[in-house]
Amino acid sequence: MVFRKRWYNGIEKVEIMETTELLDGIRRGFLFDVDRRHRRGLCESRITDDLRDVFLEKGCLLSEWASVESVTKGKEWRILDGEHRYIVIQVRDLIRVSQDVPTMTRSELARKLGKTPGAITGLQNGRLLLSKEMADALIRNMWVSDWLAEQIMFAAARDELKAIESRRDRALSIMVRRKYLGYPNVLKWIIEETKED
Repeated sequence: MVFRKRWYNGIEKVEIMETTELLDGIRRGFLFDVDRRHRRGLCESRITDDLRDVFLEKGCLLSEWASVESVTKGKEWRILDGEHRYIVIQVRDLIRVSQDVPTMTRSELARKLGKTPGAITGLQNGRLLLSKEMADALIRNMWVSDWLAEQIMFAAARDELKAIESRRDRALSIMVRRKYLGYPNVLKWIIEETKED
C-alpha cells in the first residue's frame, strides 16, 4: 500500500491506490509507510530523530516519552506514546505504520461514512466510486494522519474524474476542482489530469 509520487512539469505525478485497497487499509488502521532505513533504530528499541520527523511530517506527533517494544524480533514493533499506540511492521522494503486498533468491520466503516454496508461492499467491488463527500465523512469520523487524509482525497478525486471522463464536460471538471480547494496537491493533480491536450 504505497503511494509513489514523481514530479513532471512542476506537477507531482501521483499513483493512487485503488479504492478497494484504500478502504481495506483504513479498516485495518493503516496510517503511512516509511523507508526501511528506520529499521535499525526500531531493532535497538529506539525512536530516532529521523523517524520522529517522519511521523511529524505525516501528521502524527510522537512525544519525548514514546517508547518502542519488539513484537516479533526484527519484523514487528509497537510504539507506545500515552494513549496513542502504533504497530510498525516490515513489509518487503518498507515499514508500514498503523494504529494499534482492532480491524473495523465493513458495517462499522459504513457507519463512519454515513452509508449502508451495501455501499461499502459496492465500493470494494468497484461498482461505486468514492466521492468527496464520502472522503470528508471518513476523515471527519475517524482518526487518520494528515498524509492519509490527503491520499483519501486523491482517491476520491480520481474516482470523481473517472465518473465524468466519458462526458469530457468542462463545467463538471471545474465543479470537481472546486470541491478540492482545501487540498492544494490534489487540486494541482486534478488540473493536470483535466488539461486539454
